Amino acid sequence: MTAVEDSLRAMFSARVAAAPPPDDVAAYAIRRARALRRRQGAASSVAAAAALALILGGAVWLRDRAERQSGPMPGFAAGYDAPAGTPAATPGLVHSTRIGLDLRVRDRLWTADGRNLALDGVGEVRGAYRVPAGWIYGGASQVRLLREDGVSTLLTGSAPHWVVSQDGRRLAALSGTALRVATIGPAGLTTIDKLAVPAGATPVAFLGERVVLAAPPGRSGHGFVDPRSPLEVSWRPEVVAVYGPRAAGMVALVTRPGEPGRCLAELRAGPGVLQTGRVGACATPARADGRGSALSPRGDRLAEPGDRELTLLDVERALQGRDARVGCPVRTTVPPAWADGGTVVGGDDRGVVRCGTDGTHERLPLPPGVGPGWRFVPRLVTAG
Repeated sequence: MTAVEDSLRAMFSARVAAAPPPDDVAAYAIRRARALRRRQGAASSVAAAAALALILGGAVWLRDRAERQSGPMPGFAAGYDAPAGTPAATPGLVHSTRIGLDLRVRDRLWTADGRNLALDGVGEVRGAYRVPAGWIYGGASQVRLLREDGVSTLLTGSAPHWVVSQDGRRLAALSGTALRVATIGPAGLTTIDKLAVPAGATPVAFLGERVVLAAPPGRSGHGFVDPRSPLEVSWRPEVVAVYGPRAAGMVALVTRPGEPGRCLAELRAGPGVLQTGRVGACATPARADGRGSALSPRGDRLAEPGDRELTLLDVERALQGRDARVGCPVRTTVPPAWADGGTVVGGDDRGVVRCGTDGTHERLPLPPGVGPGWRFVPRLVTAG
């Protein structure tokens, strides 16, 4: 018993001389006091639970309202916004951006599956490509491979000029006048050939086993070196730019006698020299030097940035002399890149635009956390 209960019992005992009945007053008073305390405690618990429910309900309402106004709350699960050094995202939690390509912001890589990786070891990154072995990236003097497990491996040093084959499996890196051609694997490079090239020439593309070179300063045109036939390079001054492989040849931009502008052309490798095949679309190319244009993986479409829109050119129809242009309404401020054989992406300060070869287009926002200076990371894959 408590001290209060003892006092009550003593008071009633003093006032009642007879033995207390079974249902004595003191016991009744004690039972009422205990019941009162129980009711008060229950009421307090109910009030506390109600207050907690109101607080939690308000928090959920505020969160839902914020999400309706500004989209998903930032976080690693949203993809593309994981803090530096965060491991790969849990499958199924990353929201798809539908861009279809990785993005690069200076020396950081924002992958399509939600990872944020560092492109270390080369200083200022000048270029990056998605390849089967991971990501190839390079700066002023080094080229490295970032593997899927996040490990960066040095491929070659002292090579400011380099090019990767369209299938992403070979690298040609120039150091001085020595051109090294090698296969790319998770462990690094396996050298295939070492070739001497004219001083000042730079590798720009693969044409089968050959490496196409841009002429040194003071000269114009393009030529190639062939590991199987180490002849002196023959320059073709009419070849202004090369876009990439197509079937057994490649697509290029050329000048032509009697034509005021530049023309689309197909090139093939002859005995020691580039040979021009069909030529067409002399009034179509939007860029006089071919810079910023992107050839599709199969070599059947050419995306050309323009002052008003992005033009998708059907290469075969153009070479037949037929009109073959499809416009996409974006004045892209970044070099376009192909997400797949039928979709090219461009971008401006409002986000990304996906353009289909069938004329469809779709505008998409940039992933959360991607700031100014972003670029697409082209994917180099086997054509087909």
